[in-house]
Amino acid sequence: MTKNESMKIDVLVQLTKGKLRRFIHLIGTVAEVVVLWLLLYFSYLLVTETMESGQITPSADYPMFMPYMVVAAGVLVCALSSLYALYNAIKGEK
Repeated sequence: MTKNESMKIDVLVQLTKGKLRRFIHLIGTVAEVVVLWLLLYFSYLLVTETMESGQITPSADYPMFMPYMVVAAGVLVCALSSLYALYNAIKGEK
């Protein structure tokens, strides 16, 4: 069963209690959301630039944007998951 957790250093969360703990958790989740959505944006730019340039892999002779698209799709899933985590953090759940 999943716990909807991401990798992060949570020393401050473990050392605090109550409203301060919730606030620190919320700030960390907001930072995660921002970073992932920025990464998604730059992944999109990379894919479109590679598509426009027509770059291909030297050994397999397929378009280079394809592996970049796979990475962008993974980032999209993580970004959507981070929005759900933010929603839960705002509601006060973990």
